[in-house]
Amino acid sequence: MMALDETMADNVLRGYDGDVFKRKDGEPTGLNLQFFAGLAASKLSVKFVAEVECFYVFDHSTSVWTPATTTQMHKLLRELLCAYRDLKHLTGMDRLITPGILSNLLTLLRMEVETAGFFNRDVDHALPVIHAENGFLRPDADKSCWQLAEADDAAVQTHHSRHRLNAAFDPAAECPEFLRFLQEAGLRQDDQSVLQAYMGQALLGLNRDHSILLVNGGGGSSHLQLLSLIRRIIGEEAIAFLPHAASGIKHFYQHVLGRQLVIGTNVATDFLMTQGRETVVALTSGDPIRMETRGSNSTFSIDGVFPVILFSNQRLQLKLNGDRETWRRRLLSITFADTNDKKSQKNCQQAVELLQKERSGILNWLLAGALEVLKNDGQISRSPAQMRAVDDILDEAESVHIFCNEMLTKADSSNTVSCQELQTAYVSYCLDRGWVPLSRHQAGGLLNQTIYRLFRLPQATDITRDGTNKRGYRQLQLGKNTPPYQPPQQQKEAENETN
Repeated sequence: MMALDETMADNVLRGYDGDVFKRKDGEPTGLNLQFFAGLAASKLSVKFVAEVECFYVFDHSTSVWTPATTTQMHKLLRELLCAYRDLKHLTGMDRLITPGILSNLLTLLRMEVETAGFFNRDVDHALPVIHAENGFLRPDADKSCWQLAEADDAAVQTHHSRHRLNAAFDPAAECPEFLRFLQEAGLRQDDQSVLQAYMGQALLGLNRDHSILLVNGGGGSSHLQLLSLIRRIIGEEAIAFLPHAASGIKHFYQHVLGRQLVIGTNVATDFLMTQGRETVVALTSGDPIRMETRGSNSTFSIDGVFPVILFSNQRLQLKLNGDRETWRRRLLSITFADTNDKKSQKNCQQAVELLQKERSGILNWLLAGALEVLKNDGQISRSPAQMRAVDDILDEAESVHIFCNEMLTKADSSNTVSCQELQTAYVSYCLDRGWVPLSRHQAGGLLNQTIYRLFRLPQATDITRDGTNKRGYRQLQLGKNTPPYQPPQQQKEAENETN
């Protein structure tokens, strides 16, 4: 039963003609809805978020703002009216509480509690907070540890927390089995550090690094067990899941409002070459994302500062449009070892079950990652091995260009190479490096363009092979060309390492 403070109710009433009823000839004919809207705004912890045309109600037991349906709001308002009736011992009020009255009252309440910027993120992140199961956490002054913050109800409402973690904060908790799971899953120490920092970033709900984390499965199940752990600690309601179909991408941005993390599961290898490329760039670039207000033609914008993790059974391929260095700064990649054997899969499953025992310890591990991100002004450190892994992804995206630089040379007029020979050599070149070669059609067009750009050689149609004319090139020689091609940034880094 809702309880009302009589003094508070009387103070609100003074601003609304001093009568709770509309009267005719002294008899109550209706309710003073302006007063009850003001009373509801004072008593109920509720906001109306115009961007999504939805009321949010503060749950005092969890300190979380949750969306409320029209039916739920009508129930709250009915309880408020009945509480006031009982407080003042009013008779004849029940017949005035009708569905129509509740609907009109809800409209007036909307005008009282409508708020802007409810989904805004603290891009400056001067005072970061993380909502654990047992309270809000803040870093201490030197960012060396986390501490439980204020428990004041009015103060925590201002955080606009929509989710809390499914783990309680215990500074003494550890997670030895979880760390053993990561080690047995084949993650190098620098990969573990990247994962720790990125998940810490997800706790903060803010991607100031503008990075995308690629989690490669290596043919096993360990990365799926990691995904299960993330979903259980962060919470399903705090995660926006990327759609697999291209048709779902168009309307995806509405689903990220109020979420801390965006995840792609079982992502296709060509996801970053097709519909997913622009989406993940928009979500992480830091630029505003223009969105339409639900149910109207008005627009608003949110900052594209979401942490994004893409899980895939194979390494993702990338399409570059002359922005190699941008992607080099943006990508992070970790790879799990091949763990298809039954023993490894059993160990992975056991690690997930240990979450119930070690979730506070795992939370501490993630919180340590969040502190590292804060100390580095939002940036995630990358080891030389990490950068080499990313460079290999980028090299694969430029496989035709690198193949032509390294394997082709201009020769005299007696040298010829057929398109078939080029295609065969290109496929072999990619497979030797663990890359997925482009399709025959894609590679053929790019080979033609690249050879003309590098050597100014047009394609001929009279290259003789086995007594017949084939397509190919004159004055071109296929063979090892040294030194191997390196993009400018890698050349500079190699020179620095030598010096």
